[in-house]
Amino acid sequence: MSYAFHDIKHIVQPYLDDLPAHSLHRADHLIHLRAIFMRCRHYRIRLNPHKCVFCIETGRLLGFFISKAGIRVDPSKVEAIIKLPPPSSVHQLQIL
Repeated sequence: MSYAFHDIKHIVQPYLDDLPAHSLHRADHLIHLRAIFMRCRHYRIRLNPHKCVFCIETGRLLGFFISKAGIRVDPSKVEAIIKLPPPSSVHQLQIL
């Protein structure tokens, strides 16, 4: 899939079966989406409409929260690590 989008990598970053697109302005985003859809049509890449999300400013992607402020780890992904009790003996510390 990377080959299909190799010349428009400034607007879309294909990763496995995801196509996250990004734009600075909302009007540009619609133009970029049209270019991506035309490319998908040309290469016969099928999109699942139930998994598609458009024009969001904040979202979850690959275990991270993506927003204008930056990239943060999804708290639900590290919840088990945070709740893990600290080791109480030298042996427990060695096996971790």
